[in-house]
Order: sequence, then structure tokens, then C-alpha cells
Amino acid sequence: MNNTRAGWFSTVGGFLSTTVSSGVVTIFVFGIFAPALGKQFGWSREFVHHGLSMCAIGTGIGSVCLGYAMDQWGVRRATAGMVLLFGVSLFCIASLPESPALYIAMMFAAGFMAAAATPSPYSLAVSASLTTTRGLALGIINAGNGLGGVLIPLLARHLLAQYGWRVGFMGVAVVVAALPMLALWLLVRLPENYEATRLERRKLARENADPLLKIMKTSPQFWILVFAVFCTSIATFGALSQTIEILRDRKVQMAAIATIMGAASLSSTCSRVGVGFLLDRFFAPYVTSVVFGLVAVGIFLITSGGANDTQLVFGAALLGVGLGAEADLMAYLVSRYFSIYSFGRVNGALWLFFCWGGAAGMYLLNACLSITGSYQFALYSFVAVNVMGLLMILRLGPYKFALNHQKQVLTEEQTVAVAKERNGGLI
Repeated sequence: MNNTRAGWFSTVGGFLSTTVSSGVVTIFVFGIFAPALGKQFGWSREFVHHGLSMCAIGTGIGSVCLGYAMDQWGVRRATAGMVLLFGVSLFCIASLPESPALYIAMMFAAGFMAAAATPSPYSLAVSASLTTTRGLALGIINAGNGLGGVLIPLLARHLLAQYGWRVGFMGVAVVVAALPMLALWLLVRLPENYEATRLERRKLARENADPLLKIMKTSPQFWILVFAVFCTSIATFGALSQTIEILRDRKVQMAAIATIMGAASLSSTCSRVGVGFLLDRFFAPYVTSVVFGLVAVGIFLITSGGANDTQLVFGAALLGVGLGAEADLMAYLVSRYFSIYSFGRVNGALWLFFCWGGAAGMYLLNACLSITGSYQFALYSFVAVNVMGLLMILRLGPYKFALNHQKQVLTEEQTVAVAKERNGGLI
């Protein structure tokens, strides 16, 4: 199979797999089961959602381990094992006894395995195969999250209404494990020479695939990305994780809440493809800064919107742009600033900070509620944090690697000029 076909097969496989990604489960599904779970065990809303924070921490650590595993043993083997265990761990949560400690431990374990239920493995397969359409393919992969954010909650609500939260978790667990396993088996492919080259270069790792520790010591781009990703994750996941609760506290009607969350999900789906299309035509840090800016505006609109349905829908749509675009932005930037043979470990490390940022955002939002009785102060702080990430991403400088993964030495002005030439003179 040639590189282009392999890349688009992997794109389809990634799209299907991300419809049941860890993001879909934590953002769109967990909140459906959480009230029933908390009510059965007599746990507070804050404690139940602390489980989500532990899940995010686990995903961050698991992402680093998955990154190393993919670089060492290949995408399909490393991903299949962990995604199967993610489904098993969700199934185990369905059997949870009344034990707060066990609940936290199981959420952490589920989060660790959930690292494989992210766009990261499929982003590596696509980045290794495609060049001029890489951004679009990454966007299509991440669009699966948006579709899943619409479809999987329908399944979860049906199971909850008919059978209760335990059977609901079991049903979601089966789908979460089965669909990615089938996609990995039937669709996900790497270029014909990728595995042979990977094994050859692994023997010469010092020269071709720098250890993560060396990258951390020598690459300012790595820490710029870490800071920016951490900031936007605090803001985006912090705000989205409690949007439903925020709207309920404002006495917004359930029908309006469904419309608002639907706007977030729809914009998330569209932004994934749209941002991927733009990445193929414009300088990626510029595209990223615009997305971060839209997220900041969206959080501000939700925070200041009161019960104004129109403003809340618009704010949620802008917030959804960030949720939709972050993963493909991160994967594209890694492929342009680091060697493809270090992609797994670098992307995994960024996912660590991405997930930990989300955990920090969720924790801070709940802490703010406990201390002040309101989410307002934390949400306004998230706007400022996201702007800090926006400013930092503009310091990345010119690309370090060309689309064919060869090192390049260009100034930022030359990089922008190349983007203009490819886009008919526009930037």
C-alpha cells in the first residue's frame, strides 16, 4: 500500500475510533451518569467530579507511556492493548462498590488506559504517511470526537433511562473497546518502509530519534508548546467539564442546555476539519493563536452571559472550536518542530501536560465553587490563562522540519512566504 492510501485508510480508522475517544467519555458521557452515581453512594457533586480530575492525571501519565511504546513497538500493537484495557476499566467502574478510595483508584486506572483512546496514535500514522494534506487528515480524525459527542450521549441516556448507570457504563465500555480494535485491525496502516526505517533508526537513536530528556534540555519549542498546551487545556476543559452544571445553577431550561451543548459539539466537529484545512495553507502558530483567541472569547461570553440563551450558544460554539482543534493543532506542530521518529514520545509528553492542565482546570473550578459559592472568578481567570497561551505560541519561530520530515533551516519570514506561495499569495 502506498503512502497516500495508507494515510487515508488511517484517517478513516482514526475518525471512527475517536467517535468513542476518552474526550467523548469524559466530557459528554460521564456527566450523564455522574448524578445517578453520586446519588446512589451519597457523594457530593465535587467529589464525583474529582474522579474526572484523577482520570485526566492518569491519561497524562499514560500518554507518555503510550508515546514510548509506539516509538518502540509500533502504533497498532501499543494502541490495541491499551484501548482494550480502557474498555475493561470502564466495565469495572460499572461494578463499583461504595468505596471512595476505590472509585478514585479506578478512575485513575481508566484514565491511564484512556491514553490510547485519543487521536494521538492515528495522528502518528497520518503524519508518517501524508504531506500536503496532513492538516486536513488530522482534522478529519479529530472530527470523530464531535460526531461521538452527539451520538454516544444518546446511547448513554438510553441505557441510563432503561437500565441504570451501571449497565450504561457497561454498554459504553463495549463500544469504546470494540470500535477502535476493529479500526486498528482493518484500517490503520503505516507507510511500507516506516517500520523498517523505525527499527533501523532506533539503533541510531542518538542521531535520529532524540531521547525525550535531550529534547527537554535542548528544545525551547518543546517548552513553548508545553506552556501553551497547559494553559489552553486548563481553560477549555475546566470550562467545558462544568458547563452543564453552570447552566443548571443559572436555572437555564434543559431544552436550552441541550441546544447550547449541541452548539459546542457541532462547532467542535466543524472546527476540526476547518482548522486542519487551514494548517495545510497557513503558518501553524498563526492558526493556533486565532483558535486560542476564539476560546478566550467563548469562555468570556459564557461567564458573562447569565441566562441569555443566544450569548450562551455563541459562547459554547466558540469554546467548542478549541475543544475541536487542540489535538490536531498539537499533532501538526509536533510533526513540524520535531523528528517523526520522536513523534510518539514528544506528542505523548504534550498530552501529559494537556491532560494535567484539564485536571487542574476541573479542580480549580470545583475549588472555586466550594470557596466562593460560584464559578465566576475561576472562569474569568481561565480567559486570562488562555490569552497567555496565545501569546506564548507566537514565539515558536520557523518550522524545524519540512513536510517530508527532513530538517530545514528557514527564518519565520521564509516559512510564512512558503505558506503564502502554497496558498496563492494569501496568509
